[in-house]
Amino acid sequence: MFPLDHRKKNELLELLKQLVAIPSVNRQENEDQIPEKEIAVFIENYLRRIGMECRILKMENGRPNIWGYWPNQNNKPKKKTLVLSAHMDTVNIDGMTIDPFKTVEADGKIFGRGTCDTKGSLAVFLWTLAQIASRHESFEKDIQFLATCDEENGCVGSSWLANHGFTADEMLIGEPTQNQIAVTHRGAMVLDFQTSGISTHASVPEKGNNALYQMCDLIDQLRKQWIPKHSAPTHPLLGSGTAVVTIIQSGNRYNIIPDRCEATMDIRYLPEQNSQMILNDIQQIIDDLRPSKNVNAKLCCADNKLPLQTDPHLPFVRQLLHACEQVTGENQPVGLPFMTDASPFTRIGAQCVVFGPGNIAQAHSKDEFLELEQLYQSAEILLRFFGQAII
Repeated sequence: MFPLDHRKKNELLELLKQLVAIPSVNRQENEDQIPEKEIAVFIENYLRRIGMECRILKMENGRPNIWGYWPNQNNKPKKKTLVLSAHMDTVNIDGMTIDPFKTVEADGKIFGRGTCDTKGSLAVFLWTLAQIASRHESFEKDIQFLATCDEENGCVGSSWLANHGFTADEMLIGEPTQNQIAVTHRGAMVLDFQTSGISTHASVPEKGNNALYQMCDLIDQLRKQWIPKHSAPTHPLLGSGTAVVTIIQSGNRYNIIPDRCEATMDIRYLPEQNSQMILNDIQQIIDDLRPSKNVNAKLCCADNKLPLQTDPHLPFVRQLLHACEQVTGENQPVGLPFMTDASPFTRIGAQCVVFGPGNIAQAHSKDEFLELEQLYQSAEILLRFFGQAII
């Protein structure tokens, strides 16, 4: 079964080309379209051809998630579920220097939007399922497939699934990890701040209360007091947490003291850090500033995605690491600097690892590509995993 021969490599490569040729560019929030519509149909047809059943799990806005599973599992003894999952959507194609949907091969790479993030993973997962289709009944685990929508806007599809009853015991989340097994990544919080002041003419600023200056005082205190504390702890695979103000908006005329200012902070936190404690600490700084600096501020947590921390000694993780070692020589788990669909699924109790071909540096790039050797190695790793670990 492994390593892949020329025919199997061509099958896998052709599948990737077909996926890339179907545009699935994530929309802007105000656009009325379903970017995954065509690729979802393609994936559904592919799964049915290899003998899997499918359910289309649509969000309220019509965007689909595709769940594939082997038939007649309900009539058999309960098995642990192992789900292969990757997202269907891509980022936009603005500024690309290549044809985003017509793949080109050069220098051992395949170029096109989504080749790296994450249609390479989709292709590997789908192709691997086709290879094991005739043997699925002999597996100790119930192997399933999940294609999620709207990941690029903040794991919206996976969050919706987690909130609507989807369950899994173990999950393999497809993302570009250069075929390393990632067992951890930081959590991500988005905090919105709002300060309120008193508007007046800019020629008499003493008669007002400048909301923008209030926000400056708040940010200054966060940078002096809280951010150093937040970034002090370190993780062996992740380094430290981060906190950065990324948006600030205030005022509408040059000669009016603004009575309102809004700012947004991006926070990445370690698995051992507690999101509620983060909110409590920041709220305390706001409370302390109110009397001393006349700062009238409100704090709102706009989003919170949990960190990933999976035990690398779990049997299925060890088996994946062993398969990786056989193919690439790598046998150590890694951490990721970016967030993934693993976050919502971790919340429902799934044990997740992140794995797939490609380098995150190529994701979202103007000439996105995937190294073909990584594509083939990824498939071989999964074949070895299924062939040696689960049967």
